[in-house]
Amino acid sequence: MTINARFLLTALFFGVSFLPVSAAGGQENNYLVFKIQDLSFDSDIRSVEQVLQNSFGLDTSNGINEDFAGLGYKLTEGYTFNRFLNVEGSIFYLDTSKFTVNDGTTSTTVEAEGAGAEFTIQGVYPFSPRFQVFAEGGGLFWRMNWKNRLPADAGRIKIHDDGIEAILGVGMRYLLGRNMLVELEINQTDVNDLDLTTAALGFGFRY
Repeated sequence: MTINARFLLTALFFGVSFLPVSAAGGQENNYLVFKIQDLSFDSDIRSVEQVLQNSFGLDTSNGINEDFAGLGYKLTEGYTFNRFLNVEGSIFYLDTSKFTVNDGTTSTTVEAEGAGAEFTIQGVYPFSPRFQVFAEGGGLFWRMNWKNRLPADAGRIKIHDDGIEAILGVGMRYLLGRNMLVELEINQTDVNDLDLTTAALGFGFRY
């Protein structure tokens, strides 16, 4: 993971800045969830093309192959105001995704990874005391790192980009007993004109 220390500290601050407030909220109003995300880059990946063309000088006229979309890992702290309203703060890391460009003579692979923090407000509809569905929206602070896989003496290039975007999502949550929970979540965001969809499975507990 090549995200620098300053960025990581910023992400931690934004992701969990409301924790001292939620700690006073009362028993089981807080919850902590660890999620594993499956990344999906939408078919329109113009932003990837722009990065590969402008920053790496690659010819993308033959298209881009998405060789591998890495997993994402998210840690979420949430607070329940009532049956219908939650707030959440998260930090996340997007593992390496790989894109290959073939200009007819050579193939070049470029790797991308990211990290960030998000804050969302969640509207909840409880179908039963154990089963809930939710929709959420909020803000996302992200940073992406890109590099080609060439040796240092053969033109290796590393770049990074960051920004703030909106994020939307839907999901469902099932309570396993009094304190444990399992969660399914789908999020959609736009990272520097790159449409990014994540599907996540999470396990956590209330306290």
